[in-house]
Amino acid sequence: MEKAVVLLCGGSGSRFGANKLLVKLDGKEVFLHSLEKFSQVVNQENIVVVLSESEESTFLDLLKENQFDKVKIAKGGQERYHSVLNGLSQCPSNALVAVHDAARPYISSNLIKETFESAFKHGGAILCKKVSDTIKIKGEQGIKTLKRDTLTAAETPQIFYCNDLKEAINYVIDNDLSVTDDAHAMEYVNKSYYMHVHEGNNKKITYSSDLD
Repeated sequence: MEKAVVLLCGGSGSRFGANKLLVKLDGKEVFLHSLEKFSQVVNQENIVVVLSESEESTFLDLLKENQFDKVKIAKGGQERYHSVLNGLSQCPSNALVAVHDAARPYISSNLIKETFESAFKHGGAILCKKVSDTIKIKGEQGIKTLKRDTLTAAETPQIFYCNDLKEAINYVIDNDLSVTDDAHAMEYVNKSYYMHVHEGNNKKITYSSDLD
C-alpha cells in the first residue's frame, strides 16, 4: 500500500497559553515527536506538514535543523477540514493518508503501523480508546447517564484513501455542514471505517499540565 501523512500543526494553542507545538518535551519541540514516529513508517516525501502562515518560518527552520527538509508544506485553513484538504492536495491520490494532530506527541510507530494495517483491511480506520469515565448528558428532560461500554473516544491518526477523504470534505464544504473530525465527514458520504481500539498513551496536549 502507498502511505502518506497530513500532520496538522496549525492550531492556535489558546487554551495552552502559547503555541504548544513549539514547547519542548523531552528536549525537542512537541510537533517533532509525532513527525519522527510517522517518518519511521512513511517516506518523508509523502509527509505533508500543515502550518499557519504566521509561524511558518519558525517551523521551517526547525524542520531543516532536524533533517526533515524533504517533507512537503501546506497552509492551514479557516477550519480544520480546510487544513486537511490543503494537505491532501499534496498527497498521492491513491494513497492511504493518515491525518494526525501534532498535539498528540506520544503516538508510537507500532500503533501507526497497526492503524494503517486496519485501514488497508477495512478501507479506512481511526484510532480510538474505550471511555473509562462515566458520561452524562444534560437535556431538557434532565440528566441521563450513557452506557459506558458502548462509548469510545476518537483520536488520531484517522486513515482514509486520499480521494475518498477529499470527496467527503468537499461534500461538507458544499453543504455547509459541521464536523468534528475526518471520520465525521466520511459518515456524511456513507463511507464505513474501522475503529482501531488501543490502550496505549496517545493523549492530546491541551493544557500545560498535559506535559507533566
